Amino acid sequence: MFDVSTVSEAVEKQRWFLVVFGALFFSFACIGLLIASVGIYAVVAQATTRRTREIGIRMALGATASSILRIMLLRGVKQLGAGLVLGLAGAYAATGMMKDILIQVSPKDPVVFVGVTTLLVAIGLFACWLPARRAAALHPVQALREE
Repeated sequence: MFDVSTVSEAVEKQRWFLVVFGALFFSFACIGLLIASVGIYAVVAQATTRRTREIGIRMALGATASSILRIMLLRGVKQLGAGLVLGLAGAYAATGMMKDILIQVSPKDPVVFVGVTTLLVAIGLFACWLPARRAAALHPVQALREE
């Protein structure tokens, strides 16, 4: 007899690549999530910066910080919603290609779709809130002087 091992050790030897590739794909997913959140922040921050004069005029005419915050958040949430709808449609369409490589998991698992959507919404709202908070804190005179 040679290469004696238990059944669990034999199964572990046969499936080592699943653990390695699972960790690799998880790290790629985390990097992609980081890039997406920075991208959302950058788009909303740039749009907020371009509207600095408008925000200054609104505040000079009596808009409150909460109304400015709401306006800027609403714009970011609309973009976030459009991105989520397109992304979820693409992900659902791509599930057919993944059914052969997934083991003991359904490619159309609703828990995964809801979990990822919830995570992306939370990160997207935070990325939209940061520039909106900065816009709401602007002083009207400073905003009107900026070019």
